[in-house]
Order: sequence, then structure tokens, then C-alpha cells
Amino acid sequence: MPMTSRLRMETRIFIARMRDKNRDNKKIHEIILFTHIHNSNTLLVGVVYSLTEEENAQTVMSRKHQMRLSERTGLSEMNPISGKLWNALAAVDSSTAVAAVADELTVEQVLDVPEWADHELLEARFPELNLFEEFTMECEHTLQQELVTYDYNTFTAFVRMYRNYRRAADHTGVPLIDYLSKYRSRVERDSMSCVGMSVALVKRLRQQYPRFARSVGLVSCEEAVRDAGAYSIKSANNVKEHNLVCVRVLVEGRRRGYVLLDPGYHVSRPIVVMEDKQYPHTGWFTSSSNPKVRKDYCYELLDDQYIGWRVKEWRNGVLEEWMNLVYVKKAFAKCLTITEKRSLIYAMKSLVVRNRKGPVAGLYSWLETKSVTLFYEENGCRVQKKVDVGDIAEDNETLRQMLVKIVCLMTGVTDVDARVRQLMATLCEFREAAADHHFMPQLAEIDKWIEEEDESDSESDDSDGSDEDTDDSDSEDSDGSVSDGEEY
Repeated sequence: MPMTSRLRMETRIFIARMRDKNRDNKKIHEIILFTHIHNSNTLLVGVVYSLTEEENAQTVMSRKHQMRLSERTGLSEMNPISGKLWNALAAVDSSTAVAAVADELTVEQVLDVPEWADHELLEARFPELNLFEEFTMECEHTLQQELVTYDYNTFTAFVRMYRNYRRAADHTGVPLIDYLSKYRSRVERDSMSCVGMSVALVKRLRQQYPRFARSVGLVSCEEAVRDAGAYSIKSANNVKEHNLVCVRVLVEGRRRGYVLLDPGYHVSRPIVVMEDKQYPHTGWFTSSSNPKVRKDYCYELLDDQYIGWRVKEWRNGVLEEWMNLVYVKKAFAKCLTITEKRSLIYAMKSLVVRNRKGPVAGLYSWLETKSVTLFYEENGCRVQKKVDVGDIAEDNETLRQMLVKIVCLMTGVTDVDARVRQLMATLCEFREAAADHHFMPQLAEIDKWIEEEDESDSESDDSDGSDEDTDDSDSEDSDGSVSDGEEY
């Protein structure tokens, strides 16, 4: 890499924090990045303000820090390349902005090292086509029950992580990236993302079909892969952003294929992927459609390891296409420490209420917009309203009425007022997180860094795409949440 990953990320975090903190400060005119070539590596050595003469005269850098910077980078006060840096460097937060040679980070060090089950998914055998058709109809019923039973919710886990981080940061001052690298993600009933839903669906299917238990598994998905032929599942910087359920099948004794079930993307039908692409192969279908956006999906077997999930999206009349890769050879064993944790960092948070066919209500927020969009269906029409995060408050009656509409479309809610109060409390905590000038810039830059590392690896990796066998232990927390290690 031209500069260390941690340097690039920490400096961008610092710049974002300074820009946000000093948005109205007329004395700060610009921020400049300085680089220095040392030992054939480009190292970021400083972030420099354009300061007034008076401020420059008042800057002081500790001798200890000067010596450390000099030892690490070859820079010194006498170095003509860096002589102008010293006074300016004193004006910045050296603990954050100047870390001349930081440890090289990979995504694995922030999330986790991917692991898969030690055995391949076995074939669920259907000697006759009609038996397989009955199986897929039963799977559809089970899948749709799951959509109704669980709300997709990444808000709750996010505010829980934020609350715990603030407690740790106030006590120890730990940077967010170090906190996240050690954070234990959890899946609970009130915070079900694609991970929790896939785990629940795997367990239900194995209970329904014990003879197919080793044919059903939670599998990993890499999204928006630019070059499927160059993709390596072993890359340290690839992120398994999505999880879904896979059943490996053999129909009529000779036809190989897979059944995919995807409650996390609100897909209400089983997707049949046959090797020969003949019936009952699903082919192209419309997953979602509204006046602004339409998404079509198609799944096809690329080899004995991967299913290519092709996406066509029309947004305001403009078509965009990409491919996701689903690894179906073995069950994924690190869904919490990779996929769920990635969801915590990701810039979009959402809560989605579904009926048997898909979303009917919910709310979502792109963090950088500082707003929350609420929506629900009423009399066959979609009602939608955007609320500024700063306007979230318990006495906001318009917001409360929107939440009542959303809660009334949830399944199994016996006390609407209590659930509305719970949602309002979550949104108030979300407002607090969104307004945190220390937390949010760090989160945004970590998110961007993971995206950039993931993209750079998917473009350059030329491995054979094979994976290593790993062990998976059987464990489940007593409170009902799940832990990585259990083979799903």
C-alpha cells in the first residue's frame, strides 16, 4: 500500500473531527496532508492547519514527541523536507493525527478471521421432482412465517454498542477502532439483522427436516464484487457483509442445485438455483418495486463453491448492475464477529416490519444525512416522512403518531403504547449518537476504510478462491442470544 492503512484512517478521522468541530472557525482556512518518502514507503506524517502568525508563534511540540517522530520517520527539525512541519504539527492532536508508523491493519484485525465449517454441506436428496416441489413450498411457508415473526432491526444493536462505547471511552479514552476490534457482537430478539434471522431460520429448518440437518447452513455473501474471477475468499480484507440460508439438493438422482432463503433482504420466496438452469430454476425475478426504485435478481451457479447473485437496479430511470457472490460449499462460522459487527459500523440503520410478502412499514437513516425516514402502508398507499435527527424528542407528537402507525403493523405487539415508548427511547439514543462529534467521524471513517480495503482486494486478488477447513464448536448463550462458533 502507498501508506499504512491505520495512518490513512486515523488521519481522516482526525480531519473529519476537526472540520466538524471547527466548521464556524474563520481562523482555520484549510487542512493539508503531508507525506514523506522513507525506506520506499509513503508515510503520512502530519495534518497541518493554515494558521495565523500569532497562532503559529504560540505552537509548542514536546521534545519527546519530536524525538519519537524523528526516530520513526527520519524527519527532524534540520531535515529540509520537513523543517516547516514542526511548528504546525504542534497545533494538532498528536495522539490521533500523528502516528507516523502505525501497525498495518487489515479488516480481519477489526472484525475477525473468517472461518467455515470443517465439512461441506451434504446433498438433500429428492428422488422425484414433485417431492422437491413440496419441499420448496414448505420452505416458502416457513420463510414467510419468519418475515412476519421478526422485524429487521439494526437500530437497537447500534445504540447498544454506542452506549457501551461511550462508557468505555469516558473511562479509558479508548479510540473507537480499538474498541470495535474487541467488541462482542450479539444477536437478540429485539435486534435481528440478516445474521439473527438466518440463524433462526436454519434452526427452524433443521427442526422441521432433521434428515437434512447437514444439508442446511448459514452461508456468507460478499456484496458488489467487481471481478468474480479474481475473488479470493481467503483475502484478509474481504468482508462477508451478508448472510443467508442455503440448502444443497440433488433432484431426481442427477440434477444438482441449491435452495437459497434470504430473510435479511426481505425476499419472500425460496430461490432455486439448478446447475442445469432448467425447471425449477428460478431465473430473473423482481424483488422489490416502487415508483422510484426497482430491483431484479438472478442467481446462477458459477462453480462448486459460488453462486453469482446478479442485481439490476433501476433508480429514477437509471440502470445499475452488479454481482454478489454467495459461498455455498461450507457453512459460515463467524457470522457475529464479521457480518454482524460490519452491520454495526455500516452507515445505514433500519427497522423494517414485514408481512408474508415483504416490507410494509419501518424507519431508516443514512447517518451522514442527519435524518430518519419513517414509512408505512395505509389503504394500499405508502406514507413516508423525513424527520431531522435533532427533532427527535419524546414530546414530538408527529413522530409519535408515525411510530404508532408503524407499531400497529408489527406482529405480536400486545401493548402498542409500551412498544412506541421503547422505539422512541431507542431513537433518542440514536439522536445522541448522531450528535456525538467524537464518535460519528470515527465511525464514518472506519466504515469508508473497510469499504476501500474490500474494494482494493476484490480488484487485485488472484488466488484460486479455495478455503481452509476450520473447526466449529457448539455454543449458545444462556439468555437466548447466539455466539460465533456454532455451525449454522
